[in-house]
Amino acid sequence: MRRNRWLLIAAVVVATAGVGVALWLSFSDRELPPSRAVVYQDFQACLLTGPSGLASPAAQPVWAGLQDVSTQTRIKVSYLAMAEPNTAASDSPYVATLLQRRCNVVVTIDQAAATAANQVASQHPNVRFLVPEGSSTSTNVLPIPTKDQQAAVSRLVHDAIR
Repeated sequence: MRRNRWLLIAAVVVATAGVGVALWLSFSDRELPPSRAVVYQDFQACLLTGPSGLASPAAQPVWAGLQDVSTQTRIKVSYLAMAEPNTAASDSPYVATLLQRRCNVVVTIDQAAATAANQVASQHPNVRFLVPEGSSTSTNVLPIPTKDQQAAVSRLVHDAIR
């Protein structure tokens, strides 16, 4: 009886070791895929678009500029599409939403949103606002030139990061 007990224990140990070796050999040559995780800086640039969102022709070069700077510097970029009607009064809550999201740069692409941004800019001196050319009224509100908006937005956001 005692001998059978030792044989049973030995068989369990050998079987466990065999399973362990088999598992080790089956996983040892397998490579894991590269990680998709991106470590972002603690900096966020946000685009305020009209009701058509990124499909708007006015939004496309600006969004491309934000994506360029995100790829180069690993900042977070996002957008928020406003609902109709598009007036300074109706756009103010959307600007406030982006400020609550802690956006370091708020980019607008139309005059009504630019007016809403100008109204709150003095209350948020650490936030940089980028608005269509001819719409800036504060020191932290900068115009986006109409020529080559993609490069201009990328440059202005790069400057804000520094």
